[in-house]
Parts: sequence; C-alpha cells; structure tokens
Amino acid sequence: MNKLAQLYIKRVYEGKDYVYFKNKCKQVPLYLEELIELASSMCIKIDTYCTEDDPAVQIWFYFEGYTEDRFNAEYRTLLKISKVANLFVFQHEFGVENRDPNKMVPILDGFSEEAYVFSQNKLEATLTDFLENKNLVKLQLRELEEVVMNFEIPEEGIFGSQMTLENALFRDLYGICEI
Repeated sequence: MNKLAQLYIKRVYEGKDYVYFKNKCKQVPLYLEELIELASSMCIKIDTYCTEDDPAVQIWFYFEGYTEDRFNAEYRTLLKISKVANLFVFQHEFGVENRDPNKMVPILDGFSEEAYVFSQNKLEATLTDFLENKNLVKLQLRELEEVVMNFEIPEEGIFGSQMTLENALFRDLYGICEI
C-alpha cells in the first residue's frame, strides 16, 4: 500500500483523529479553481462535486465524442482528489451505443486507468504535473481497492464489508463528519 495512504489511515483510524478528518472534509482545496481553469481548454464540459461533508473532490471531464456512420463513442475522465490525504487518482471512461438487436443495455461502457483517446491522456499528464507540484501523490486506480487490514466498514452496504483505501480516504463510511 502507498506509504502516504498508510500514514493517513494510521492517523485517522488507528489514532482516531476524527477532528483532523472532519476539518479536512470542510475545506475546499485552494488550487481547485486554478485546476478547473487549466483543464477547461482540454474538454467540452467539467462537473465538480465538492461538499464540506465529503472527504474527496470528484471532477468529471467530458470530451468531444467520435461519430462515424452509425458508430458513436463518448469519453469522460473522473479525477478523485482526497481532501484527507494528499492523494489523487484518474479513471478514464468510454461509452458506445449498443447497436445489437438483442441488446439488453443501450450503451456499452467501461473504465480504466489508461486513457482511451489522446485528449484524455493530455488532460491526465497536464493535471498530474499540476497536482504533483502542489505536493499531491498520484495513485493507480487499482490501488483504491487495496484492503486496509484490521478495519471493517461498520454497516454492510453497497461498498461491502472490507475497508479499502478508497473507503478510508475518499469516503466517509464511518460517518465521521456526522459526529
């Protein structure tokens, strides 16, 4: 597991520093507007989700789609930034119209830590440089699923019962902000 992630997990969950967690969740990163401005020329739309009860900022970047004859593809990228730990991660996504007459879903989609088109790749490279210059550390998407040993989620829910790095530092499954 990433050393920085371990440090913050130890601080918040082992050390029970819930005041730190709550205070960090209330803060909006100072660089957020600058990041959005930097990215605005690289995509067609940006949606930002940043509430004071959330340990992470989520930013969706939408790109020009591709259409040829009956083929239509759409692309978007999700950037998650932990407000609790100086960590961030990219998730690239695509969607194509399902033209199969036996289809069960109208859109075939998927996600990866690898970009699907050059515009996603350029955005990731630019924002990675920007965030690393702000002393944040990039995680790989697969690292979010690493299990944090000796901690379980208090209630069974849609996130399962195991505490993962994502659950610990990008979500508030313990309800710390409500305490």
